[in-house]
Amino acid sequence: MLHSLFEYWPIVKQALEANDGYAERVHLENLCHIPGHTPIFLGEIGGRTLYRFRCNEASGEPEQSFLHEVLPQFIINAIVKHQVPQLTKIPFILHHQISSTKFNKKDRLSASDIMIVRKVIEYIYERYVLNEQQQQQQQQSQQQQQQQQQQQNLSTTTTTGNGTNQQDGTGEQQRESDISKSVDHIELLCQDQVLDLSMDLRTVKHFMWKGGGDLVLCFRTKS
Repeated sequence: MLHSLFEYWPIVKQALEANDGYAERVHLENLCHIPGHTPIFLGEIGGRTLYRFRCNEASGEPEQSFLHEVLPQFIINAIVKHQVPQLTKIPFILHHQISSTKFNKKDRLSASDIMIVRKVIEYIYERYVLNEQQQQQQQQSQQQQQQQQQQQNLSTTTTTGNGTNQQDGTGEQQRESDISKSVDHIELLCQDQVLDLSMDLRTVKHFMWKGGGDLVLCFRTKS
């Protein structure tokens, strides 16, 4: 797909026309020709668009210059040198900051180095907050059922059961909605500095952590 999107970029054409077995297979078998008017947006992780052009405009001088300057190296390696990007994972230790000086049990995890802070927070919220809430709800439900059985009240049992079924029908949608709003409740820190949501783990490790060994992160609920 990358070859197809940048088919009109001259250096891609030259690479595909090179006397190379892999390039020949890409060109003849896997290259689907995308309409020249197809728009391409290049932007930052946070969503800000840096440049917009159509596929067939990649041969223009302004577009060629811009692509050389801003296109990530792993894309150039893939479409010019035919090198598949390797998945690099970063191990890190995650703490829950209960107070300014107290932390709970730590977990050792790993994730892709291009994963952004927002996704880490969503994972934290799902694993630590929502799962704990779900366990508490299950315990409360079990206690209620035990009380109902002891009372041997058939009408009360039936009414409670119907209410539970209604909650199950929308539970998954509510869970997804809660996860998407996790950044409103949790913030992630490194070296006591709150991390930007659009920052990836590779940037955090090299510019915030600046140390050897595993990256150490902590999260806390917003006050």
